[in-house]
Amino acid sequence: GSDDDEDEDDGKTEMEGGRGAEDLCGLRQLTRLEELDLSGTEVTVAALAVESGMLPPSLRKLHLNSCLGLALGLPEVLPPTLTHLQINGCSGLSDGAVEGVARKCGQLRELGVVGVQLGDAAAAAIASLRKLQVLGVRADGKSMLTDHGRAMLYSMPSTVVIVGGRSGWCRE
Repeated sequence: GSDDDEDEDDGKTEMEGGRGAEDLCGLRQLTRLEELDLSGTEVTVAALAVESGMLPPSLRKLHLNSCLGLALGLPEVLPPTLTHLQINGCSGLSDGAVEGVARKCGQLRELGVVGVQLGDAAAAAIASLRKLQVLGVRADGKSMLTDHGRAMLYSMPSTVVIVGGRSGWCRE
């Protein structure tokens, strides 16, 4: 078959950087799609909601790293069955948006939020994710987290917290 058939058969689709909403038409029809990488694209929340008619319910892993067009409405377009979500570098996302994502996607086992402004509300919501195994966060002083918020994240009993900073990655 063609490359498109192979992508659908293995449950993975990756889109090249720079592509945007026009490439999302019909995404929901990929009923066996389990993993989607839109990292570095110009995708917006509106495009995910309107152009694709929401993401397919079969989706388990979503990579939206460095998608600068993402903002407040992200939780509404995500399937609650996601187990892996990478939103590293999505600087347009607020503490409230991350809180909404954590509350909607209670099945998350892996979450990457490096470069996203987290506050204590998002930290509390993330800390409530009972299935979370891996959390990627930023360690620099630009965070809105208080000591209480950091304590919530670093005290999650079954979660490995991987901290990204200027000097690379380390495991907490």
